[in-house]
Amino acid sequence: MHSEILAQEGYVSVSADASPVRELFPGIRLRPLWKGPTGAHANVLEMDPGTSWPHRDVHEPGPEEVYVATGTFNDGARDYPAGTFLHAPAGSWHVPSTTSGCTLFLFYPEGWPGGVRLRCAHPERPATGRGLPRQGATLLPRQTGRVSAGADRPRRVIRQAVWRVSP
Repeated sequence: MHSEILAQEGYVSVSADASPVRELFPGIRLRPLWKGPTGAHANVLEMDPGTSWPHRDVHEPGPEEVYVATGTFNDGARDYPAGTFLHAPAGSWHVPSTTSGCTLFLFYPEGWPGGVRLRCAHPERPATGRGLPRQGATLLPRQTGRVSAGADRPRRVIRQAVWRVSP
């Protein structure tokens, strides 16, 4: 055995069953597994039979990688059985649904610019949960649009603005 493997900085293992559960929409749950220093993140998404995203899921600013672990996933165009990998490039969209139920592994390799992502209901009136972004925050170009729930703050948001906060 090589116990020094586990002592390496950033080396992480997580049980999906032990990860906190967030209900994004009725019957659709997210389990965050890992988030890197630049915002890249991995999640498990569980969808009960007969569930569907209530609107388009737009992939911004980077791609979404999907692996169907169990069940059958539908992207709004066709069914994908367990064992299928999907790459959704930045700017693409789909409407996730399932008739039989499914479990997906999701990976967002590019994360968010600067490792910081703040959501708001309207890009011209941003909020960080309470109040405005701190001084020095700037709105990043091309980072607004319709979005679904995200891994770090699931909620129903119509518009998204991404702010870079100066150190």
